[in-house]
Amino acid sequence: MPYPDVTLRELKMTAGINSQRGLPVPEVPPMGMGDILRDDLAVVATTLVHSEKAKSERVATPILKEFLRKNGYFFTVYSGEVLTADKERRSARMLGVQTYDAQSGTLLPATWGCATTADKWIFMRLTGTGLLIHQRKCYLSEIKASLGVFRYMLDYYCLALLNRFLGLILHT
Repeated sequence: MPYPDVTLRELKMTAGINSQRGLPVPEVPPMGMGDILRDDLAVVATTLVHSEKAKSERVATPILKEFLRKNGYFFTVYSGEVLTADKERRSARMLGVQTYDAQSGTLLPATWGCATTADKWIFMRLTGTGLLIHQRKCYLSEIKASLGVFRYMLDYYCLALLNRFLGLILHT
């Protein structure tokens, strides 16, 4: 089934995914914003766009570039053809990533995701068959808080991969 056609109900019925609202990440400190990101977002705010997709791309791209610069280019972005704050589509993609990781021998305890409409951000965590959807949306005006959440997610992956790597070394 294509991602755009998936609903949370279908994820529950076909993959046993149970979703609930909560806090997928603990309270984390906000992360500072660099001058390049500040300038890019100022340009985005004054640029006329004709679709929600275009607006999402114009906001998300500078944020992701900022995060890449601040974190040694250590992460990958999985994005669909349409960037929407549709938790069903993002959840299906997260399940796809989890399945791919399991098949490639890189299964991590959790997979995080974020869906956006540019103005609103929703963070999620998939652990096995449990999908935890943040109980509140983060807004673009709170970008430093969202950057802090991204930082937390990346730190989790770095630590999980380091632990896995060290485990492999210790078992050889």
